[in-house]
Amino acid sequence: MKTPALLICLGAVVAPTASAQTTAYTAPSGYVKLDIPAAISASEPSLSAISVTLLGEVAYSGPAVVDAFANGEQTIQLPGLNLASAAWVTSGEPHVAYLKTAEVPASGGNPAIPAGEEPFPITAIGGSGAGTPASDELRIQVEGDLSGLNFPASNTITIRKATTISSVFGKESSLITGNDRLFVWAENTWNQLQHFPNSGWFNISQGFAEANDMILFSSEGILVSRAASTPTTLTIFGDVPTTPQVTTIPGNGLSFISGRFPVTDQTAPTTLSDMKINELPSWGDDDRVFMRANGEWNSHIFFGNAWFNESDGFSSSDSEAIPPNSALFVSRSGNSSADTEKITLDLPYTID
Repeated sequence: MKTPALLICLGAVVAPTASAQTTAYTAPSGYVKLDIPAAISASEPSLSAISVTLLGEVAYSGPAVVDAFANGEQTIQLPGLNLASAAWVTSGEPHVAYLKTAEVPASGGNPAIPAGEEPFPITAIGGSGAGTPASDELRIQVEGDLSGLNFPASNTITIRKATTISSVFGKESSLITGNDRLFVWAENTWNQLQHFPNSGWFNISQGFAEANDMILFSSEGILVSRAASTPTTLTIFGDVPTTPQVTTIPGNGLSFISGRFPVTDQTAPTTLSDMKINELPSWGDDDRVFMRANGEWNSHIFFGNAWFNESDGFSSSDSEAIPPNSALFVSRSGNSSADTEKITLDLPYTID
């Protein structure tokens, strides 16, 4: 479905924008190429599940204090900073906050949980006026209170330029256009996006609202419906994740998640067991993973101590490779808190 190209590691140096500090932040960066196949026929488009796991450039990295939680938002204090001039929520330049958790040692028979980071959308930054955060604070959108987690004293937060629909697929012109469509899963519903030349992307599901700045999180998947009779190739640039990645998969609903790391011909494939989905605290017998293979969605169940493919006569799928730079549907049947329903994925490569 998609053939990833070689990931090129370079030295990317980015200066912080919200502080007078002169520290620079360096991260390996590169690209992947994703092949999107042509339509199957004039009446049947092809369908590709993809993910964008390379990260946007760093704007700030440093300590933070996780503060109050209210109405689905968490207040984060960045001591010593004045964020009044930080354009982290500006139209055309949205940013994402990555919060890093500290390692949790093994205890009571439970294995250790490695340190990791998880992305959150920024909803407000410090300013003046009623309802805005203090000058050294920002707010992020969360599914549950984060204050009970274990955060390191330093390097708690990294602010990155967000990956958006237009930064990946183009704005004035796009390789995905005409009768092609993008489908982004959000709040248990599909958002169907269409491209219009010279104008950009619009969300058909939301009354044709402008969607150029819609954020594509590295933890999420996207469906690409290709109606054109020719294939195309997407080239995606960004920073390579250098920290284990955390994904929240809450109960009682459907999540469309990525493998969190770029996969190339020179990296080992990510398998279903590598994803550690069955290690979610309240994972149950009625929960399922749906993975696309050979043009079909296959249902996988964790039974006993291994994964099995229900769609293929309960064949073993523990070591089944997830298609490179693809995404999985996770169906949860029970009610469980987003505070605890998290998986931490280890780096599948070595960072020199």
